[in-house]
Amino acid sequence: MSIQIASLTANDYPEVRRLWESLPGIGLGYCDSEKFIPSYLARNPGLSLVARDGNRIVAAVMCGHDGRRGYLSHLAVAPSHRGQRLGRRLVEACLHKLWTEGITGCNIRVFRDNANGIAFWNHIGFHDVGVNVMRRELVEPGAEGALDSILLNDLTDDDHLDPVPTIRVNEEIALTPFDWDDQSALVEHFNSTDWYSRQMPLIPHPYTAEHARSWITKCMLQSLDGDQTRNWAIRRQRELIGGIGIGGIEPNGSPEIGYWLAQSHWGRGIMTGVVRTLSQFAFREYPIEKLHARVFHTNPASARVLEKAGFTLEGTLRRHLVHREVPRDVLYYGMLKEECCS
Repeated sequence: MSIQIASLTANDYPEVRRLWESLPGIGLGYCDSEKFIPSYLARNPGLSLVARDGNRIVAAVMCGHDGRRGYLSHLAVAPSHRGQRLGRRLVEACLHKLWTEGITGCNIRVFRDNANGIAFWNHIGFHDVGVNVMRRELVEPGAEGALDSILLNDLTDDDHLDPVPTIRVNEEIALTPFDWDDQSALVEHFNSTDWYSRQMPLIPHPYTAEHARSWITKCMLQSLDGDQTRNWAIRRQRELIGGIGIGGIEPNGSPEIGYWLAQSHWGRGIMTGVVRTLSQFAFREYPIEKLHARVFHTNPASARVLEKAGFTLEGTLRRHLVHREVPRDVLYYGMLKEECCS
């Protein structure tokens, strides 16, 4: 049966991973785990390849570029299919794809003790440029499979890349940046009930200290230009009682607003004032024409907050999201700039 070469897809990952793990000389790190592969493939569409003999993947290679130089990694050929120039076919196909995208040079990394690998790459025209590659895995503390762990909480409150401004809602309530002292409050609030995880898919339950550190780090390293996202802590005096954010901020766009409030502060009208104040700020400070928000139909309290803050129900997205294996209807709310600031 002839060998068929095709683009590597996220669905191929489990089989490709088994091939990588079966062969010596392939160094796998945390960044090679399954959750990162779809985004890598999306950033480098069609460049990574697999070779199939029937339904079986017998060779694979990862390929991408940064706009000026290409990179190959994890070239693997099953022992049963060596000696057929299959590895070379994959590499030449990748190089041709890079060339058509305007990339004129390509790098690979090979372990110094991988004599066979070095010989292969020399044979097909690659040469040693004398650069030692050093790496540190940037992962959440305690993550399995990491060669190393960066302690995210080594960052300080002064390390915000692009801190959000403090916004005063009223005499008691203010929106401020998150800081490291918020970790215990996040854990306490999100573990007080599983309501948050039932209504907001991105909030896990139970909620751990690692989740809190990861979230605060994400907020610290966000920037308006880079992430197009802004996140604020909601504080009553100095106490963290909730959070609110806007994502997808781009010129003439329609970013999404999302929020949560500690259960102990429900029913006081706090969130309506917060949403209204932040909406006014967003229309004043960002070049946007509309804000939108989505809530599950099982969350009438959040829907009332949006309506009281001036948002209009624009429709119901039927069975729009599957959460906890249950299809959910999603209520879609919107607010136009003139409706907020007229």
